[in-house]
Amino acid sequence: MIRESRLALARCAAAFFILAATSSCVTPVAPKEYQFATGSKSGLVVVSFTQPFSYLEWTYRGSNGGLFRPVDICSTRPACGYTEVLPGGTMVYALEVPAGEWDFVSWSEERQGIYHHSKEPFRVRFRSVAGRVTYAGNIQLSASGIATRDESARDVEAFLRQYKNVKPDQVDTHIMNLVNE
Repeated sequence: MIRESRLALARCAAAFFILAATSSCVTPVAPKEYQFATGSKSGLVVVSFTQPFSYLEWTYRGSNGGLFRPVDICSTRPACGYTEVLPGGTMVYALEVPAGEWDFVSWSEERQGIYHHSKEPFRVRFRSVAGRVTYAGNIQLSASGIATRDESARDVEAFLRQYKNVKPDQVDTHIMNLVNE
């Protein structure tokens, strides 16, 4: 009886650690050979991040209050399959999400056991269109706050170099915007 209880406890602990290890990679980067499935209800959103930390976790949710999913995390951690961003550098990220409007709502970073996170609430709205690639722009995080800008000449070119199955005429531009609370 005690042995069975310990075995059950060990299984629960293993399941917890697997869940914890995979939950920080909730939204994987779209594979480089990405192709839309016929009748896809998702779109591919291309966004770039310019940030002062080596990596960040950007939390986003459906702008309708989370109808699709309550919260997802876009992580720039190398362990999640992304190229590490150098401090002050930029990373182009391809995110597959259901069609609709979405908001980035917070960011966080952990370094040597110390957590940094967004102090003020914000919403940066972006759009996903079913069966299309939408370039949403660049989010720049700095000491003065968050700004969005159009870096499509640089970012779309970098995206198309990596995603050979996507044709330039499949990419639309709809620059995300900071929504006032």
